[in-house]
Amino acid sequence: MSRPRILVVGGGVIGVSCAYALAKAGAHVHLLERDAIGSGASGGNAGTVAVGHPPLNRRGRLRQFCSRYWTKEVLFTSHPVGIQACGSGSETSLVIVRMSM
Repeated sequence: MSRPRILVVGGGVIGVSCAYALAKAGAHVHLLERDAIGSGASGGNAGTVAVGHPPLNRRGRLRQFCSRYWTKEVLFTSHPVGIQACGSGSETSLVIVRMSM
């Protein structure tokens, strides 16, 4: 059986995530983007994550999800992605408490 051939149009957060997941699942994926990756709606903050709705509105839930995702799925690459881990768990807890007031 041959690998499925898939074309993903758009190199924003959703397009790149879909292309990555499909390739990881064994598909032969091409990503088509007219400009730089992430420069459209994703880069202009038009694509939003609704953190006010469950389950992401629970205290620290979005941070936990993003931390696991970036560590597991994104930092596998040898390309510099501009992420620098800083701070401590206690500092994060303090920020979460302040934001919830």
